[in-house]
Amino acid sequence: MITSLLLLGALVMGGCGYIPRRFEVDQVIISDLRETGTVLAETTYKDTWNGVISVTSVLIIDMGATSIDEAFKRAEKALRLRKWTQVAEQLPSWEQMESLRWKNVLLSISSLPFFEDSGGGGSPIGDAIELARARASGDMKSALVIEVSRTDASSE
Repeated sequence: MITSLLLLGALVMGGCGYIPRRFEVDQVIISDLRETGTVLAETTYKDTWNGVISVTSVLIIDMGATSIDEAFKRAEKALRLRKWTQVAEQLPSWEQMESLRWKNVLLSISSLPFFEDSGGGGSPIGDAIELARARASGDMKSALVIEVSRTDASSE
């Protein structure tokens, strides 16, 4: 009996010593991003390494445009008004921006064809895209995949 209690105590105490750190974008930021267009679907995915859990939030947003080029222009305009600045691009397929309002926050914008050609099907984002297609009233020409995450998680 005493051996069992000691073993149970060791297991409980040993398990308590490891608590992974979790990095996730504040919901205020996600709410602000929702206002850039019509949200068709949302999801998250997690990456874990060295005791760090990094959660990336994903929004599939229809920009109400007639082409991918116009969708990117509308997204850029809406995001610049919200104090985001471009840090990398491969337009009209992909763009990265960082926030000037919120420290250590980065977002990536991808066109649906770029995301799907990059092998994104079957992932949580692929599932969100399928949900977005079901919810969309027409084609998805102006829908963009916006992924937002904290960058300070990688420096831990």
